[in-house]
Amino acid sequence: MVDRKRVRQLLESPGRIPKSKKDQLKLSLELFREAVKAKGSLQEKMYTEAYEQVASRLAGSLTEIERRQVLSPKRPNRSRILNHPSTNVRPLVYHTLSLEEILNSRNVPLKSFSGTTSDRVLLAINKVREDQTLSQRAKLDYLNLLQLKAESNTSFGRGLKHTAPELVEKYGRSTQDRFDYLVNLLEKDVLVSPGQGGKMKVLRVSHDYNRNVGGLQKHLQELNAELNKQRGLEVHQVVPISRIDLRRMVREGKVQDRGGSYFDVDSQTEIHPIFVDHTPGDKIIRLNNRSVSRKYMGQMMKIFGKLNPDIVHVHNGYYRPHRDIAKVAKDKGKKVVHTWHGGKISADRLRKIHDETAGIADYNFAISNTGRLAFSDSRERKKVEIAYGVDLSRFDPVKVRKEDTNKLRRKLGIMKDDFVYFFPGRYDNQKNQSGLIEAFANVAKKDSKTKLVLAGQRFDGGHGKGYMDRLTKLADKYGIRDKIVFNDRIESLDKLRDYYAMSDAVVYPSRNEGRGRSLVEAMAMGKPVLASGDAGLRDSIETNRGHMGLLFDPDSLESIVGSMHRVKNNPVLREDLALKAGKYARAELDIGPYAKKYFDLYRNLASAV
Repeated sequence: MVDRKRVRQLLESPGRIPKSKKDQLKLSLELFREAVKAKGSLQEKMYTEAYEQVASRLAGSLTEIERRQVLSPKRPNRSRILNHPSTNVRPLVYHTLSLEEILNSRNVPLKSFSGTTSDRVLLAINKVREDQTLSQRAKLDYLNLLQLKAESNTSFGRGLKHTAPELVEKYGRSTQDRFDYLVNLLEKDVLVSPGQGGKMKVLRVSHDYNRNVGGLQKHLQELNAELNKQRGLEVHQVVPISRIDLRRMVREGKVQDRGGSYFDVDSQTEIHPIFVDHTPGDKIIRLNNRSVSRKYMGQMMKIFGKLNPDIVHVHNGYYRPHRDIAKVAKDKGKKVVHTWHGGKISADRLRKIHDETAGIADYNFAISNTGRLAFSDSRERKKVEIAYGVDLSRFDPVKVRKEDTNKLRRKLGIMKDDFVYFFPGRYDNQKNQSGLIEAFANVAKKDSKTKLVLAGQRFDGGHGKGYMDRLTKLADKYGIRDKIVFNDRIESLDKLRDYYAMSDAVVYPSRNEGRGRSLVEAMAMGKPVLASGDAGLRDSIETNRGHMGLLFDPDSLESIVGSMHRVKNNPVLREDLALKAGKYARAELDIGPYAKKYFDLYRNLASAV
């Protein structure tokens, strides 16, 4: 019981509110109980105001929509939750889900359910926990209401203490036990309210985000955009970049400068630039360089201290600063998640840093089974979860107009009866365009009505220009320069969709690929795909539903040529692969379930208090 003296002290000096969240939770229930008891008396307003103060400190405020739902128009400063607790459960108790399936946490369709009032409230608790539109404060109010009603001698309170024998036999525990278990989970959810407005803060760390354009960068942007849809989550992204590049991106409209705070336009995520120098034209900022690493960590520590995130999510842990910030976060009691986006790691030095990062993390992900091989400890490797997804909303063949694809083919110099192979990927030795060109030369020798279209980002610095020169010389050597289209990266997703649509087959000759987002895009577009078997690409091809494409050895000219001939010469095979690939991509590789998996993990890690 909270006496009136302490309540007055809380109202006069909010600094007396306990600092521990668990103590705040306990105090909020006591004040809630006293406010209900004092209903109609002179003390009611005092207890209600004290409850509002403690509840706001713990779980933030109600949203405007929630406030309109629970405030009485006759008494606008007083929550109806204290006036009519039996009616303020909103429509939540009317969800008609199977009790057994709810308690097993399964997503099920609506169906008829008849049960006791207490059983209906068990359903409501679970719905409250899953409802991402509810604020933390609304959940706290509901939690305190439930616990108060459970203590009462009403039919509800008595109902919890009685369990029909058949239910005991069915569930192995009483209604009260099930109620206590779910209330405990709801308590943990409420305690996850450290960020602004009760939001959980996640700081996501990667070596690149939007400075370059590539599969990883787009993947991270799409994932952040999807995570930003989740209520109760505040996403922040670290971006190593030069001041010149940041100013350029602001001018180009890719980044918004909001008075010193920066937001990535595509993902609507707040980004925190870490200013480091790099050679113009280089695609990678060399974070493992010791001087760059020191400069990076100095700025990172300021960002970390200012944000005080609940979770740090590191992407690609073989960078020294990524390992170091993971260690700092862990030492300060934060949760750490690590995702490896590549394949095998050949360099011992990089593998050592990666293993140290993985050892610090509370949870490790890879985006392919090949990526699992980057984890040296075979026992830990088995615990690494595989997860991947792509935003497929723009890659729907239904959205393509035939006249647009015909126009594109004419623009590229492709005849109506030409068979077109397409490969979108940055011009880099890892992507193996040279091997593809050699294989295509063999195909074109037997069939002149073939074309190869390449599209990707070019890099002028380092080895980039040399690689492009090598590719054009290779095409000249085989006399097929007029049969190959060398395109720059296709920035517009709508245009990229048209390129997929106008092609007959999409080929991925990469070596040591993480997963290959463009492969998934092509599958979603209903295109037959041919891919390297020596990479994470295999995970999207060899599935528990069968083979979704053809695999080849990227280092075997004969293997690549054989696959290209096979798909070109067999229209029945092409149609079968295209149909299966489209269905599989949409069912298993869309961004929504993938982002939800991360969100649920964040929530579970943060609630482990």
